[in-house]
Amino acid sequence: MGVEVYGVDVWKAEANKIINQYPEKGAVFIDKQAKKLRKKCKDKTHKGPTGNLKKSWRSTKAKKKYNSIRAEVKSTAPHAHLIEYGHNIKNKKDGPVLGFVPGQHMLQTSLDELDREWDGDMKPWFDNLVKELEV
Repeated sequence: MGVEVYGVDVWKAEANKIINQYPEKGAVFIDKQAKKLRKKCKDKTHKGPTGNLKKSWRSTKAKKKYNSIRAEVKSTAPHAHLIEYGHNIKNKKDGPVLGFVPGQHMLQTSLDELDREWDGDMKPWFDNLVKELEV
């Protein structure tokens, strides 16, 4: 049993050509996706005693680099990785491990959600882009 799909390579080549010719159009879409991811991360982050982790989520402007358009979403809090991935509990630096706090995975779950929504967001944007460029 198998499925044959024709034209996908042609479609990808045409999409890459459009993005290379009009990087500002792709950057607008990537900016929106980065802001959407940042908002999802903030929503999934618990406030904590100070709220600094929740306030620390940042996204960069989309830029064309290495034949792709990229934006970065990150936390500027120095302890964000400990909350994201989990950490051991110790009384002293070299003391025995007393336990483990599991990670909350705010960024990973938000990224997974965005990945599932990607096609739904991409199709209308790409349709509008094609209509706009036909004129």
